[in-house]
Formats: sequence, C-alpha cells, structure tokens
Amino acid sequence: MNKEEILAKSRESMKKEEEAHVDNSAKVFGFKMLTIFIAVLVVFNLFTGRTSYDLISLTFASVSAQYYFRYKAYEKKNDKISYIASLIASICFLINHIIVSL
Repeated sequence: MNKEEILAKSRESMKKEEEAHVDNSAKVFGFKMLTIFIAVLVVFNLFTGRTSYDLISLTFASVSAQYYFRYKAYEKKNDKISYIASLIASICFLINHIIVSL
C-alpha cells in the first residue's frame, strides 16, 4: 500500500465514525424531544381531566426497545432487567388505557 491509499482508507474510516456519531446524537436528541412532548401532553391531560396511560405506555415501550438492543449487544443483566420491567410497565399502561377507553 502506498501513502495515498492509506490516507484514503483513514479518511473513509473517520467519515464512517463521524456518521455513526451523528446518527447516535440524532437518536438521543429525538428521544429527548419525544420525552419533552410526552411530558407536555401528560401535564395538559392532567389539567383537562384526561388520562395519559397511552402516552406513558409509549414512553415505556421506547425505553424497553432501547434496553432490548443494549441487552442483545452487551448481554448485561441490568439491561435485561430494565428491558423486561419497562416492557411489563408498557403493557400494563396499555391495558389500563384500553380499559379506561371502553
């Protein structure tokens, strides 16, 4: 390999790392925005006398999905417990929403 090939591969590798960092930052920002909007809607629902079981269920479902992928990648016991607990919470709030809506 000559110097130019090595530099080209290095630039490509750095570009891929930068894209991965931007993608991860975008996911984190998106989750924060989702959380803020859900919090605003929950507060609004409190003032209007509505329940927020559906919104809370969605929040726990999102958290569960994150912990599921973390568990699959790292196989940490805490991630598995968090995945299962948040999944159960999501299902319980969904059931509450269905019961209240009927």
